Amino acid sequence: MPDNNQIASLFEKMAVLCELNGDNVFKVRAYQKAALILKNLERDVSVMSIDELIAIKGIGKSIAAHIKEISEKGSFSEFEELKSKYPAGLLELTEIRGLGAKRAKILYEKLKVDSVNKLYEAAKSKKIRALDGFGEKFENSIIEAIEKKSALPQRFLYHNAIKIAREIVAWLKNNGYKKVEYAGSLRRRKDTIGDIDILYVGDGSGMVKFAKSEFVKDVLSLGQQKASFILKNNIQCDIRVFKENEFGAALCYFTGSKAHNIRLREIALKRNLILNEYGLFSKSSKEKIAGKFEEDIYKKLGLVYIPPELREDSGEIEMAQSGKKFDLVELKDIKGDIHCHSAYTDGANSIDEICDYLSKRYCWAYIGDHSVPLNFVKGLDFKSYIKTRNEVLSINKKYKNKFFERSVELEILKNGELAFEKEQLKDVSLVIAAVHTSLRLNRKEQTERMIKAINNPYCDVVAHLTQRIINERDEMDMDYDRIFEVAAKNGTIFEVNGQPDRMDLNDVNIKRVISLGLKVVLSSDAHSIEQFDYIEYSLNNVRRAGLSRKDVLNCLDFKEFKDFIEENRKRRGGL
Repeated sequence: MPDNNQIASLFEKMAVLCELNGDNVFKVRAYQKAALILKNLERDVSVMSIDELIAIKGIGKSIAAHIKEISEKGSFSEFEELKSKYPAGLLELTEIRGLGAKRAKILYEKLKVDSVNKLYEAAKSKKIRALDGFGEKFENSIIEAIEKKSALPQRFLYHNAIKIAREIVAWLKNNGYKKVEYAGSLRRRKDTIGDIDILYVGDGSGMVKFAKSEFVKDVLSLGQQKASFILKNNIQCDIRVFKENEFGAALCYFTGSKAHNIRLREIALKRNLILNEYGLFSKSSKEKIAGKFEEDIYKKLGLVYIPPELREDSGEIEMAQSGKKFDLVELKDIKGDIHCHSAYTDGANSIDEICDYLSKRYCWAYIGDHSVPLNFVKGLDFKSYIKTRNEVLSINKKYKNKFFERSVELEILKNGELAFEKEQLKDVSLVIAAVHTSLRLNRKEQTERMIKAINNPYCDVVAHLTQRIINERDEMDMDYDRIFEVAAKNGTIFEVNGQPDRMDLNDVNIKRVISLGLKVVLSSDAHSIEQFDYIEYSLNNVRRAGLSRKDVLNCLDFKEFKDFIEENRKRRGGL
């Protein structure tokens, strides 16, 4: 039976096919929206009734019927019928960065391009540049995108890996194995992972049982101490079994990183000890010194416990040797979110629904939406912003000791101006400035564009600065040193965006920002109720950067946050 992600994938492909077919934009968006909802829905839709499906915000009767058909047959007739009209490789073309359905259709009709190989050949033969609306620059970007995609080792988003890793841990625990953990880069909360490492205390029978479970697509190896599997989502999962008195050492070893482990072993040798995945031993007597708990390993090595996110040999060893405890910001410290989207633009839920949900989660929140000129997502003009802000403020009456305000994700125009007039900006509670268009300007133009925006006294927060899309789009080509230098003079706040394929800023850039005395703010950038959990992914990055509560503005009370924004505007010549 297909899971939510598999059904969502079919709807995404259907949206592309509808575009190829010239169907109206509302039909295309219906499938895109359904895919987004399913990806972020915890409950398995394949076991839900039609009435239960229709009750989900954004799922209509037609989509619900398709879900039931997919659950029973693995696909749906309308999709199969439309798919039969086009070559199989045409859908694959639309996965190439910069190449949407419309351009893919033109390439097919004009050059008979119906596969990635043919696309690459056409680009290398300089045939694409001759087509109206394409040009040499676009042709070169296609070559670059295809070559990069083929050269990259397969890495999976943290979001996809952590979901299934937690399910596997729960499955093993439900099958009687009480001590189970995931390790590796997943435990270090890296934004992408190569595979999943699972450790448990017990015997090899757990791996034998798992081999027959619904998670497994293929068994690569199955031994008494270790087994390797390909999961249904194509991620490799390695499972290892240990004794209880070895588990802490194993967790430390398989969490890594390699560089961190080398440093630990060097410290052990200096103390006449040997450290491996089974424990910490005396080099002379072979006596086991520690192994049951990770904390004991670090203590015996003369180190305070180092959180997994920091284990990269990037200064954490030296800090642990100093005896100073790590004080990383935690999820419970987060009091509010600043960046989300409602049904007024490209979100799934109404402002009222969002506030109702967030009232149970946070002390305060800013409800944001896109601005003009992003017409494809119904971006707000200033008048619409004011109208919807009043709606948000009126909702405050419903809640005691909860505070809601209106932000706007304001477009940074090609010339560096913000999309609202300066006089209008005075009445915007929180400006989250962002770039979504003209991403391929040259380095100088893009840098000047961003600097001009940052110099605007009403540019409170810069959202997803680098514009990277993990595994799909590189960071924008800009002089980041210059940008951060100008930002430091302005006291600019940088957003750490939690969308799974963004997670932008990354931990390296966060460290640069904090070193300049600036602050960051976490955001879920939620487009549905379910996506508010994405703030955990932005938390991952700030923890990997070593940040504490004082560095993260979400840890402030509402009045403290509001005062911080107003004072920063005044200092820069605003208000």
